[in-house]
Amino acid sequence: MSESTAAINHLPDEILRKILELAIRGTFRIHPSPQLSAFSSVNHHWRSLCFNSSELWTDICIIYDELYGKVKLSDWTRQWLERSYPRLVDIYLDIPIEDFSPDAREGAIHEARNVISVLMEHLGRIRSLTTGDDSNAKDSGLLALIDSLPSATHLEHLDLRFSSRINPSFSISMDNVLHAGVVLPNLRSQRLKHINIVFPLERLSSVDIHLLSPNEDSFRQMACMCPTLERLTLRSLHPWGNPLLSGVPPILMPSLQFLSVDVTPLSGWGSSSQKSILSILSAPKLHHLRIDGRPGTPHPKNILPPLVSLPSLYTLRIDRFELFDPASHRVFKDMTYYQEPSSVKHFQLVQTSRGTIFPPPPPAYRVFRSNSSQGPQNLHWSWHDSKMTREITLPLLTPRRNERGTSTSTSTALPTGPILFPSLETLTLNSIRYQDVLWLCELIANHQPNVPSSSSSIKRVYLSKSSMKHLRTSFTLKIPNLKDKSNGNGNNSSSSSDGSGSGSSGRGRELEGLTPGGVVVDPETSPATVVVRVKDFRTQFPSRDSSETKEEEEEKEKEKEDDGFTLEGWLRDRVDVCELDMENEEEEEDL
Repeated sequence: MSESTAAINHLPDEILRKILELAIRGTFRIHPSPQLSAFSSVNHHWRSLCFNSSELWTDICIIYDELYGKVKLSDWTRQWLERSYPRLVDIYLDIPIEDFSPDAREGAIHEARNVISVLMEHLGRIRSLTTGDDSNAKDSGLLALIDSLPSATHLEHLDLRFSSRINPSFSISMDNVLHAGVVLPNLRSQRLKHINIVFPLERLSSVDIHLLSPNEDSFRQMACMCPTLERLTLRSLHPWGNPLLSGVPPILMPSLQFLSVDVTPLSGWGSSSQKSILSILSAPKLHHLRIDGRPGTPHPKNILPPLVSLPSLYTLRIDRFELFDPASHRVFKDMTYYQEPSSVKHFQLVQTSRGTIFPPPPPAYRVFRSNSSQGPQNLHWSWHDSKMTREITLPLLTPRRNERGTSTSTSTALPTGPILFPSLETLTLNSIRYQDVLWLCELIANHQPNVPSSSSSIKRVYLSKSSMKHLRTSFTLKIPNLKDKSNGNGNNSSSSSDGSGSGSSGRGRELEGLTPGGVVVDPETSPATVVVRVKDFRTQFPSRDSSETKEEEEEKEKEKEDDGFTLEGWLRDRVDVCELDMENEEEEEDL
């Protein structure tokens, strides 16, 4: 036995027990059985401590794929229930019968029903019950367990997720919102997928429902019966089960802090002006709002309350979102909903939809033929379309972060008028598209000249690995009206003689600070700007040899001249840029 193992044996049992408990539950969704088996094999003392510590056995994960063939599931479940006695237990049950072959299906059904029978003997000790996404309620015996849940008087969390393959058109009615059955005294959260409401939505702090078709009366009843509701998640929502009359009073949810809305996309919904029940929601304590904005979903102004009516809203997350109307590549979606005065400080654009924020139209191709007379003519295809957003203009002279108190002008090429989220402090971008990075840079540029230094302008951006890669590699920068002092007299040594360095990369780094190196900005051009262009991603065909145009040659020379001045440098000079740590992101189930 090593010294470290010997030393840990001198700890009091209650401390060692707590260490083992933390180790068992430290990794999400790793079955606790292997850890307990390893710990109990260290020595007799650890084995005795494990077997006689009921708190180590309360997390019972019955996962068929991990346990089948190693143990008999019903006996294994009974053993864990006995060792955890008399404590309350958390049950995770995952027996995906639909995934089995016909030969194995019968055995899996038999195992599942035996496990359900064991669980029904201990209903009074179940604190939480969760099923896997592909559970089969009918064949596995889960329906019998659900019918017996009124006896689970200590049940706090209920999470029932059944397979959509059984009834893919299933939707949940709110008619049973108050009359679903016996009210459990300790039930605080319900999550339901492809199953009707099991217990009345009463005295809950968390509600998570898939495929809900709400109506106004039932929604008001839920709000009234759940005054402490803090989290509301509506997935695959059918927003217009019943028309909403105009002039109806708001629905008050005084304790709601988190709202996530995912609307089922259907044809015609994106252009509809009909209002959803959620649009009259009053949530004065709402901190976090998550919206799914796939094409075909209604505009947020028709399904959600105005941002100005949410005084405590600090975080807004938009998933799979389109800023441009996919039906028209040049029509900008109505952004007035996001331009309203709001308290949003943290904006997250996550997993943007497959259509681009600046969606390119179908590409038109130009065919270039080489002048070579030898052999077959070489072909080169170039992506080109005037509608495709492939460049933006940004202000060059925006003050550095430590100089924001000074006044400055901004590029007239940038949009004017209300800016998105005037109180924004952080911006998160998780995207695989270069267009989203352009949008982010324009948002940064629009904010800084319009927001006084005393207010909360954007201070930090978080970029996913893909977004960071685009920031570093997908763009070239050109500074119009740029003159080199050394060109006037033909002397190329002036840059190095004043300490600025002779290389072109050194000149590029000096542009932001307007240092006295070899670069000056034409004083007739005010304010100074930089043009950001997407690199020419061309289909890989044989090159055109010497048939390059004069303009292309000049473009390459210009890229060399501005080497060292990058879009990443432009952005870092204005905000803190951090790479998004996906592992530490809050765990969210797939919509």
